[in-house]
Amino acid sequence: MRIADDGTTIYNGITVNTPFEENDKGVKVEDFLQLMIAQLTNQDFMNPVDDTQYVSQLAQFATMQSMQELSHYSQTNYVTGLVGKSVTVATYGLGGQISTDTGIVTKIDLSGDEYTITVNGKQYKLSNIMSIADPNAALDQKDIDEANKIALIVQSTGQENISIRWTPPVSDTELAKELRYDIYYTTDGQQDFSTVENVKKGTLVAANQSGTEYDITGLEPGKTYFINVVVRNKNGDEAVYQSTAQSTKS
Repeated sequence: MRIADDGTTIYNGITVNTPFEENDKGVKVEDFLQLMIAQLTNQDFMNPVDDTQYVSQLAQFATMQSMQELSHYSQTNYVTGLVGKSVTVATYGLGGQISTDTGIVTKIDLSGDEYTITVNGKQYKLSNIMSIADPNAALDQKDIDEANKIALIVQSTGQENISIRWTPPVSDTELAKELRYDIYYTTDGQQDFSTVENVKKGTLVAANQSGTEYDITGLEPGKTYFINVVVRNKNGDEAVYQSTAQSTKS
């Protein structure tokens, strides 16, 4: 056996690998068959080759090739199934810090040695994926029930205004974008302001908000206001946050 200048493998005058084949340096079933034919053609008939070993090795090659093809198709199907999904990817930055990015997979690239996906205009390897979500999946009631564990934060207070902000009750940024918020207040300190039903008995100051902060205006100076937020998912399920009490400046 010898290797020609063009990279072709020649065994007993038979070409095994040609430069026009796929760029795969591994031994394939076709290569094995050609080697077997060459061996049988040039065998010593006084000491013939044990063909049972060839049959066994051929079966092993066929099984290995089938497993490789199955693995390739499985990975391809997996990658193509990511298009349109919401994923969170992580990369290492300077100093070993981890940076994350969440968005919809808009493109996949199958041409390289390693498949890549495109998220928010940037390419990432499959190994960078941390989590996968269906952006069309509806939030369950239990997802927004976490709101009652989150306190509203007062950012600033004036004579006629109180500025508040809050945190979405879900960690997935794509799902959080679907939430809507209604802001209420009451001046009745005896009123239970911890359920959806009771909060809606208060004064509605803003409805169907997509942001997570709001400046309540038109208030009276030196008065105490009890404030709460009703959060709603796209199914119409609702929950409330922990109410807060804040007095305007005199």
